Amino acid sequence: NSGFLVFLGVAAFVVFIFATGTGGEITDAFNAVSGAAADTAPTATPEAGDQIPDIGGDTVDDAADTIPTFGLAFTQASAKAGLATLTTDDTPDSGYDRAEYGPKWTDVDRNGCNTRDDILARDLTDTKRDGCTVLSGSFVDPFTGSPFDYVRGSDPQPVAVVRVVGLESAWGAGASSWDVPRRAVFANDPLNLVTVSSAEADVRAGRGPDGWLPPNAGFVCGWAARQVAVMVKYGLSVTSSERAALDGALNTCTS
Repeated sequence: NSGFLVFLGVAAFVVFIFATGTGGEITDAFNAVSGAAADTAPTATPEAGDQIPDIGGDTVDDAADTIPTFGLAFTQASAKAGLATLTTDDTPDSGYDRAEYGPKWTDVDRNGCNTRDDILARDLTDTKRDGCTVLSGSFVDPFTGSPFDYVRGSDPQPVAVVRVVGLESAWGAGASSWDVPRRAVFANDPLNLVTVSSAEADVRAGRGPDGWLPPNAGFVCGWAARQVAVMVKYGLSVTSSERAALDGALNTCTS
């Protein structure tokens, strides 16, 4: 419809702004965590018995084809430009249900591995793998700046893969009007996923930028820019308090 075409036009313009930025502090902050552009993920051959959730073929592929591709080269100016394009909505939609995003860790990129293992393989260093499965690795938690080791099956697990824009937040900001395939693509988009410490993930508890920002001051700018990128990519709205919090966080950027 015409509204969706308008969205694609705006999104394409902002994609250009973000993707052609010189990068600097924001890009460096996230590349230090991700090790690569956010829309890339490793490919591995799945072992027998690997659980690869899916919601069915062409539906996911078709949904992915309607969503612009993002890189990770943002500057303070491009992130603020992206924020300025977002619609303000102070009456977010209710009725969130996790099941409306499809099975957890759906293999939307068709590489044969579930999304969680893709993100662990992207974000961790010194990884050991068995097919798709990440067995162990190390990383520096971007939320706190502290080093952690990951060992599959350890209890308690010190590592979590979290969404930059949470599923419930996205639901209230526009995802409630999407179909399940589009929501599944969003839920498994590498741009919207990052590996962090489980303890700080629990502290954040899925809250938006007006309720929580990383305690690692050096990561506040990059985190805010990444949230803006996800929101712009998917045409999500922000509340007035979220906009103010994101703007303030972006003011901490030095480039």
